[in-house]
Amino acid sequence: MRADLFTALAIGIHNFPKGMVAFWTTPFLLEQLLASLMAFVTGIMVYISLDQFLPMAHRYGKGHTVILGVVFGRFIMGLGLLMF
Repeated sequence: MRADLFTALAIGIHNFPKGMVAFWTTPFLLEQLLASLMAFVTGIMVYISLDQFLPMAHRYGKGHTVILGVVFGRFIMGLGLLMF
């Protein structure tokens, strides 16, 4: 199986139980609790990504490029949040 098809299948399989849990628990979740949980999970994802990608980028001599990308990406996300 090709890698792109395998990745798409893995994402689909991952999203199904996640969607079902959100569907079943929606009546019980407060908006503030849901926002806090999303922020916590996003922080974990950012940490894991940087923990894996930054050392690899340094091995290939692209550490500064990655850090510039992170800073620029956060700037763009901040602008987007201010606009909406």
